[in-house]
Amino acid sequence: MISQLEEFGILYDHSFMYHDFQMHYAPDCSHDWVETNHSHSAEYWMKPMSAIKPSKVIEIPANWHLDDWPPFQPIPGRPTHGFVDVEAIERLWLQQFDFAYREYEEFVFPISIHPQVSGKPHVVLLHERMIEYINKHEGVEWMTMGEMAKEFLEGRIGGVNVEGGVDT
Repeated sequence: MISQLEEFGILYDHSFMYHDFQMHYAPDCSHDWVETNHSHSAEYWMKPMSAIKPSKVIEIPANWHLDDWPPFQPIPGRPTHGFVDVEAIERLWLQQFDFAYREYEEFVFPISIHPQVSGKPHVVLLHERMIEYINKHEGVEWMTMGEMAKEFLEGRIGGVNVEGGVDT
């Protein structure tokens, strides 16, 4: 998919979970991509990447622990989180923020927000408290993912390279 995003001039992606708080260029693995196919033995499709080549697409990291969908979206007839207490998720998100703020000089903190679940009154209040808490920290700047990607592209926000080293 990354090569298709490049082909259409898409600047960034927000679906990979290589790094929780650091942007990077998404790897282009199209040269050794093998579709998962359970009709074949695992040896056929479960192979490590032979080489990691950075693409031109900036990856703004995704993180299931910073996504409102898994804990707040109920699925009728199936045992799902769906009704997790907002205070539990607030503690988790604050702990994630506190760790990143303590451990990184520069980081991004992209929370994936879906209106179907974050538009509920109790979740809106959670977001309001999160914003108030985060705003008390020195150096915080709010921006869209498009703005994050542009800042990274122009070298104003550092990140991690796909080989694991820190970009400066």
